[in-house]
Amino acid sequence: MIDPRKFRMPGPEPERVNPHPPVRRGIFLKGPLDWSWLCKAARLPGRALQVGLALLLIAGMKRSRTVRLSRKYPEQLGLDRHAQYRGLKALEKAGLVTVSRKPGSSPQVTVVRRTGGGG
Repeated sequence: MIDPRKFRMPGPEPERVNPHPPVRRGIFLKGPLDWSWLCKAARLPGRALQVGLALLLIAGMKRSRTVRLSRKYPEQLGLDRHAQYRGLKALEKAGLVTVSRKPGSSPQVTVVRRTGGGG
């Protein structure tokens, strides 16, 4: 007797359709986000909040609190490099980040975890 599981018709292979096509995801902020951190950053002058959001985005993608501040994501938020550095200084002065600067390279930034309640 012929086993139907082993029987194959001659000719081209049937086209297979992937039942689970890859999902394309956009860029997103990885949570949980510390509300008190965001509130403190929002009260800072200039574009500190936008710089902080860019840092949180990069940190979430890298899965690390210490990241290099590249210009790509802040520029997407409409920040030139001077505004980025002013915002970074404001975040550093407020104690929300620590920064290690070296001439000729992007600053290395560590996002400081806040403790305590809401904003």
